[in-house]
Parts: sequence; structure tokens; C-alpha cells
Amino acid sequence: MPFIELSHRGGQLNMVMDLRLFREVRKLAGQTKKSIAGIDEIVQSSNEYMKDVVDSALSVKEVVQAGEKESGLTENSFNEIIGIIKGNIMDCRNGNDNPGKSVNHQGNRSAAEKVSRHALQMNCRMENRPLHTGLSSHGNAHVLITILL
Repeated sequence: MPFIELSHRGGQLNMVMDLRLFREVRKLAGQTKKSIAGIDEIVQSSNEYMKDVVDSALSVKEVVQAGEKESGLTENSFNEIIGIIKGNIMDCRNGNDNPGKSVNHQGNRSAAEKVSRHALQMNCRMENRPLHTGLSSHGNAHVLITILL
């Protein structure tokens, strides 16, 4: 049967332990050390996962903010189109009185191009794709050039 003997000599505490008990204590100490290392590994993994979650949340926040901005620009463009259309309707109604007056087709085209561009930009941001746009002139026609990469 294992035993432990404690004695106090000359201001020191002495312990004598059976060899089987000593081996069992060492074995338990080794298991405890392995358990602590395993817990530390789990904590580190959890910390890395939480960092990834925070980074992902920040990325989503940036995309949402960009989408909100683009939505606002698109709304402004739609409102501009509606204003131009209303103006053209009024011009057409008044045109019956003034047959030589022209309708603002350039304003309609410009506003429609803005809406298309904002919608495309929002779509590219949501799909995380780069977008390059520019205007090109061909005679009287102005063409919106969009390159999706």
C-alpha cells in the first residue's frame, strides 16, 4: 500500500513517498500539463476564430455602407429622371401651344445612364468585383463603357 511520510527537521519539511505513489503523481502531473496545453490551444483557436468573425463583420459593414451610398445616388438619379420626365410631359402639354419647342432627350439619357451606372456599381460591390467605367464619344452619341473584371 502506498504511503507518504512527512517530517520536520531543522526547519525543513521532508516528505518520503512510496515509489508507486511517486510514479502516479508524476503521471498525473504529466496529464495535467497536457490538458493545460490542450486548453491553451483551444483558447488560441477561439481567439483566431473571433478575430476572423470581427474582420468579417467589419467587411460586411463596409459593403453595407457602400451599398447605402450607392442606393442614395441611385435614388437621386431616379428622382432626376422623374423630374425630367415630368418636365418633358409639361413641355409636351405646352408644346401643343408652342409647336417648335423641343423635349429634353439628353437629360433623360444622362439620368438613365447614372441609374444604370449606380446599379452596376452596387452589383459589383456585392459580388466583390472591380469595376471600371468611362465615357466614349462617337459622333453625336455618348456611350457609357463599363468593364467588369
